[in-house]
Amino acid sequence: MAQMMDQTADGVWLVTGTDVNWVLVADGDEVTLVDTGEPRDWPRVLASLQRIGRAPGDVRAVVLTHAHPDHIGAAERLRADRGIPVRLLDAEAPHARGQVIQEAPARQVLRAALRKLS
Repeated sequence: MAQMMDQTADGVWLVTGTDVNWVLVADGDEVTLVDTGEPRDWPRVLASLQRIGRAPGDVRAVVLTHAHPDHIGAAERLRADRGIPVRLLDAEAPHARGQVIQEAPARQVLRAALRKLS
């Protein structure tokens, strides 16, 4: 499971997952996870924590930049299994809970793709 990890500052790592990134911010013994990749990135999230000598138990909070599926992947798992608080804008909460799903209709995506091909 190859992944890229770049330390961008003291205690800050940018991690490239399957298709998206997340950030680990270490402060002493605690880690804040900014975004959590896609649901299938869970093993990669664990591996990135391990690479900096940490474990899920060291995560004190998850911060979501927004609640698209490619950012909230492991957030619920960390909240439910470990009681880790998940922080996000109030306006994003219904999206994170799956109460609101924003997707472009297939017809709109196809039209946009065809426009770019011509």
